[in-house]
Amino acid sequence: MNISKSLPIVAKAMGDQMGVNVVIRGNTAATNGKTIYLPELPKDDAEATLLARGFLDHEAAHVRLTDFSVTENDPYLKNLTNIIEDIRIEKEMGLLYPGCAVNLRNLANHLAKTGSFDFDSDQPDQLFLGWVLARCRSRILTQKGLDPVFKNANQILEPALGTELLGKVGRLLDNVGSLKTTKASQTMAARILQLLRQEQQQAQSQCQQQQDQSSESSSEEEQGQGQQDQNDSSKSGQDNEDNKSDQGNQANSRDEPSAESDQDNKADDSNDTTGESGSPQEQNQNDGSELGDQGKDPSGSTPNAEKPSQNNDVRADVLNQILNSSPAEEYGDVGEMVGAELEAKAEETTPATAEMVYPGEDGGSVNFSYPPDLGTVRRNTSALRSRLGSLIQASKLKRSCAGRYGRRIDQRVLCRLPVGDMRIFRKRVEKTAVNTAVIILLDRSGSMNSRMSLAAEATLAVTDALHTVPGVSVCSAAFPGQMASVIPLTPFGVAPAKTLKKYGVVADGGTPLAHALGWAAVQFAMRQEPRKILMVATDGSPSNPEMVRSYLERLREQGVEQMAVGIMDGGACGWYFKNHKTIQNIHELPNALFDMLKDALTS
Repeated sequence: MNISKSLPIVAKAMGDQMGVNVVIRGNTAATNGKTIYLPELPKDDAEATLLARGFLDHEAAHVRLTDFSVTENDPYLKNLTNIIEDIRIEKEMGLLYPGCAVNLRNLANHLAKTGSFDFDSDQPDQLFLGWVLARCRSRILTQKGLDPVFKNANQILEPALGTELLGKVGRLLDNVGSLKTTKASQTMAARILQLLRQEQQQAQSQCQQQQDQSSESSSEEEQGQGQQDQNDSSKSGQDNEDNKSDQGNQANSRDEPSAESDQDNKADDSNDTTGESGSPQEQNQNDGSELGDQGKDPSGSTPNAEKPSQNNDVRADVLNQILNSSPAEEYGDVGEMVGAELEAKAEETTPATAEMVYPGEDGGSVNFSYPPDLGTVRRNTSALRSRLGSLIQASKLKRSCAGRYGRRIDQRVLCRLPVGDMRIFRKRVEKTAVNTAVIILLDRSGSMNSRMSLAAEATLAVTDALHTVPGVSVCSAAFPGQMASVIPLTPFGVAPAKTLKKYGVVADGGTPLAHALGWAAVQFAMRQEPRKILMVATDGSPSNPEMVRSYLERLREQGVEQMAVGIMDGGACGWYFKNHKTIQNIHELPNALFDMLKDALTS
């Protein structure tokens, strides 16, 4: 595994570039508005890396660009605001850092492919949010993996709400990419919901009008039917009287038939053959009398067509479900979705299979006591400083083979002259010093309480001595800080005298050496020096020994040389470090360090 390309290094580098603090430890993926936490993840896992980088960029965008003071009590408005805010910040982050746009696009397409953006089509509130999210991500962020999600949502939602309403909402959403603040995102979400309320009121009003018209029409039909019944009754009575009169006349004329009477009877017979059924034209006109013109009902629609009142009913009902929903959980929260996937992956790792942790740096929660006296420390280790200086100076010169020119003749090679070899001159050639980065880790765990003064003096002495050595860059840090973080003491390039007060650290907490090693790995990966040395001042009793050994092995594979100063440890450091020395007091430090550093600084 190439540590310089591992997730902790990449995450730290990305965090520094974007101006946010990144911590990798435990199994939690979250942000508190200032720091982004990533869990320990499997190494060489492409999907974990994709998720982690996307999560980092997304949450970094929130840390940099979201105003967390903008709050909302309405859960649906809050959910819609968050979706719009996600689009806004991802758009702006992609403009600031083009690499973020790539990471976020890969993340969104992955989530779409795995179904994380799928919605419940039977829940109009979630369906509408899915439509908004997919439309914006597909069109504004060009995350084309969301195209199928949008098409599916639009196919279901458009018949219910209508093209005109969705068009109005879409025109509002087209401006999301130009929003500048979180408050503007909230305002747009509120405008969209207000537009839906107006449509809901209009649909309900149209439904009421249609119901009223239907009631009036029914009343008029009932009145018309009653009048028709009265007319039919009157006509029936008159027909009865006429029939009685006709019967009387017929009785009076039975005994006196005439030719004129016969002719009338023939005419009556002719009329009876057509009077009941009417003419063929009248029959055709009456065939469709129940549906009106062209077979339509009185409302003007065909028997199988949906009535306008039914369309308004559906739209009003869907809008009501959207506007009055009380969702049990938010839809489309990228941070929550990705965080859950990252945490699930973290649960499957072991110290041997997980990425190295990066615990972050303590921002100032540690209390400091009186620091060691720098003058006293320098007097006690003056021999170390002198010997290291001489060692480095001597190592920069080497005796070369005899040359063809120079000021001094090497008498040992004069025998070369008879054979014409003119390489008889002695000279010294200056060797380029090997640039070296050194990191010193000071254990300040509770078990170091009685040793803390000596350990702090030793760390200060080594840092101060190496700071004066040409070609050597040194930094020091103590552990643990808050939540297993690391406390920087002296950064690279800074004189220890300027950070003296930090060497007054007091003993407290456990011994998470593995986390400190993860921090050191990140620092080494960012250094350009070809040679790297890690030194640990400890009592040799770390927590999680398996993880410590795993991390030391990974650093060794990357060429990081390791050594330890055991502070009255009884040789316990030897369980983890091959190159180690134990000291009982500060006076033993020069010889112990010189022996360990001699080969490292001169070979």
